[in-house]
Amino acid sequence: MSHNFELKTNLQIVSRDLEGNVLYVDNVHNLVVSAGLDLIRNHLLSTMTALAPHHFCLGGGTTAAASTDVTLQSTLYDVTLGDSTIRSGGVTFNGTLYSTDSLGSTFKEIGIFTSSSQMIARALISTIIKSSAQPKNEYFAWSFDFTAST
Repeated sequence: MSHNFELKTNLQIVSRDLEGNVLYVDNVHNLVVSAGLDLIRNHLLSTMTALAPHHFCLGGGTTAAASTDVTLQSTLYDVTLGDSTIRSGGVTFNGTLYSTDSLGSTFKEIGIFTSSSQMIARALISTIIKSSAQPKNEYFAWSFDFTAST
């Protein structure tokens, strides 16, 4: 009997003004790149350490995500991840881009990385423009969900 599993990764971005009001919510699908799949495999086999997601990077690239990606097309800013939530069948990693971070930047892509900067997943996102004229915090939540099949 063989068993397969499927890994679904999704990213939710919530933009809030400085009073905490939701400006918009964007849900996008991440492509788990080949190196990310290898990291998951190695973690399950306990052959490597320090495999956990550590930080995320935002960039200005517009090229579609591919399984062979190892970096963003154009990295502009990186942020250490905050807390994580472990649940049955999955885990969520959270990060925040604050209103004062990277003012003047325009972001179109995002990736999540290990502490050794090995890419796990990458996605194109709706354009985020960081401006002091429109201050807002961006909240990112990567959900990694595993399902089994036979």
